[in-house]
Amino acid sequence: MKDRRSANPESQEVIPQALNRQARQQLEKEISILQGWLKDLNETRDDNPEAIIARKFYDEMIQNRQELLDTLKLQQKN
Repeated sequence: MKDRRSANPESQEVIPQALNRQARQQLEKEISILQGWLKDLNETRDDNPEAIIARKFYDEMIQNRQELLDTLKLQQKN
C-alpha cells in the first residue's frame, strides 16, 4: 500500500477548524488515559514480561498520538 502522507506539510489538506478541535480533544483524552495506564504499569514488578510488553506498547501509542496532536496543532496555527 502506498503511503499517501507527504513529507511537505504545506501540501497536506487542511481540515475544518471544528474538526481539528474535536480531534485534538480526543487525542488529549486518549493520551491522558494511556499515561494513566502506563503509570499503573510502572508500579508493577520490572520482571513481569507482560508488563514490559505493555509498557512498550503504551509508550508507542502515546508517541503516535502525540505526533498526531502536534500535527493538528501546527495545522491550526496555519
